[in-house]
Amino acid sequence: MDQRGLNASDIKSRNRGLALKLICTREKCTRVDLVQQLGLTKMTVCNIVSQLLEEGFIEQAERVPTPSSGRNPFVIKLEPHAPKIIGIFIARDFIYGIVSDMKCQFRGVEKISLCQENYNTLQEKVISMVFKLIRKCKDPILGVGISVSSPVDPKSGTILNPTNFYGITNFPVAQMIEDIFSLPAFASNDNFSAALAELLMGNGRNYENFIYLGIAGGIGAGIVTGRELYEDTSGYVGEIGHSSICFDGEECVCGNRGCLELYAKLPVIITKLEAVTGIKGITCRDFARLSKIPECDAVFRDAVEKLAVAMTNLVNTLDPQAILVGHEGYYLPSKYLKLLENLINQKIVAKGYRQITVEYSAFREKAALYGSVCRVLNELFQGRGI
Repeated sequence: MDQRGLNASDIKSRNRGLALKLICTREKCTRVDLVQQLGLTKMTVCNIVSQLLEEGFIEQAERVPTPSSGRNPFVIKLEPHAPKIIGIFIARDFIYGIVSDMKCQFRGVEKISLCQENYNTLQEKVISMVFKLIRKCKDPILGVGISVSSPVDPKSGTILNPTNFYGITNFPVAQMIEDIFSLPAFASNDNFSAALAELLMGNGRNYENFIYLGIAGGIGAGIVTGRELYEDTSGYVGEIGHSSICFDGEECVCGNRGCLELYAKLPVIITKLEAVTGIKGITCRDFARLSKIPECDAVFRDAVEKLAVAMTNLVNTLDPQAILVGHEGYYLPSKYLKLLENLINQKIVAKGYRQITVEYSAFREKAALYGSVCRVLNELFQGRGI
C-alpha cells in the first residue's frame, strides 16, 4: 500500500477506504484481518473501526472461534442501515436503475424506456429515475453511479457522442444529477464500469490484468492492468467495436470500414439468425436453443471468428491473463467462449508461452448495472471524501 506523497489527512482517508473495501468484499472480516491485510497497527485499526461504527457504516456481529487461548474476535459487517448507493445504466433503449448496499446487493430494479428522445426528454427521464430510486431508499445515500453505452468524459462525467443515440451529444449527466439532487455523481462508459465491477467484486479479483468484453448493441472493452482500471483522458479507450478487421469492408457509422461491430454485435447476430431460421423476434435468451441448429451454429461461429481477430490484436498489445465476457455476450453458449479462447491462443504472438482464459462475467448481463454501483464504491474505497 504505497502512501508516499500523501499528507496525514489523506492517509487517514485512504486507510478508512481500504478498510471498508475489505469489509465489503470479504465474506467475513475481523480487526485481525484488517491489521494483517492492510499492514496497519492495532491502534490504527481500532481507530478506523471506531470511526466507522460512529458513522453508521458497520456493526460488530458474532465472535469468530479461533484456536488460540485469547478472546475470540468480533466479525465486522455492514450495518443494515448503512448508506446506500444509486446505480443507473443508460443504454440505447432503456434506463435501468437500482438501489444497492455496499456489497452490491440490489434492492429492486427500475426501468424506463427510451424512444425517439431529445436532449430535454432524456434529461427528464434521468431525473425521473433518480427521484424514483431516492423514494425507494430509507437510508442515507452515498452517491449516484452512472454507466452509459457511450464514450464519457472521465473528468466531467459528460456523455460525449454516442452512435445511434438520437443525435444527443455532450450531455452532462453527472453534473446535472449533482446540481439537482446535491449528491456526488460519477459517470463512465458501461464497459469501464463493468470491468470495475469485476475487479472489485467479480471474477476479475482472480487476475492482475484482464479485459472485460461487452457484447450488446455495440462492442466495447474495459481494461484492467496491475489491478487498476485503465481510463484515458478522453473517454475513448476500449472502443474495440470500431477496430477494423477488414480494411476494405463495408462502411461503418463511425466512418471507417470493416469495423468489428458490423459483423459481431448483437443486432447483427440476431438479424442473421432470423434470416437462416425464418423466426422473428429472436432474443439472446434463445441462443442456447438455436445453437443446436447447424445453420445457426455457423452464424455464431462466424461472429466468434471475427471477435477472435479483434481480441487477438488487443491481447498482443496488452498481454492480459483473461477475457471476461458480459453484457448480452453472457448468453453465448459456453462452447463459443471455448472456441474464442482456442482461436485467440492459436493466434497470439505468445502462443505456447501464454494461455489466455476466456470466461463469463460474474454479473451476467447486468455487469454495467453493477458497475454503476462500483463507480461510487471505488471513490469510497480510494478515500476520496465520500
